[in-house]
Amino acid sequence: MDPNHHSTARNTIFWCVVAGTIIAFLLSPIPCASWPVLMAIEIYMLVRIVKLYDYELDGKLMLTIFGLLLGISAVLSFVVGDLIALLTAMLFAPVVKPIVAALVIWGLGEGAIYILDRHGE
Repeated sequence: MDPNHHSTARNTIFWCVVAGTIIAFLLSPIPCASWPVLMAIEIYMLVRIVKLYDYELDGKLMLTIFGLLLGISAVLSFVVGDLIALLTAMLFAPVVKPIVAALVIWGLGEGAIYILDRHGE
């Protein structure tokens, strides 16, 4: 395992957060439009982090990471982000959606690091 895997993983998280925030901002006027793109960014980030830890994406690890983390992402991104945007009559969507996207992507990345650190013990 690369001794700098934590810093490389966090760098990956940072750039995915930047990309997700920009996408969420650009697509914020369209309800539910950013969710599939954000999901693709999250999957890319998770696969990249898993590879940094030199793990094979076996069934158990894939179900643990992708199932739990992406399930949480779907709920937070889709339900919370879009619900808040709809409730605020799209007035604050350009502010709310990027913040929710950034927090979800960051949380998923840090959650993946936490799970992978514990999985290796």
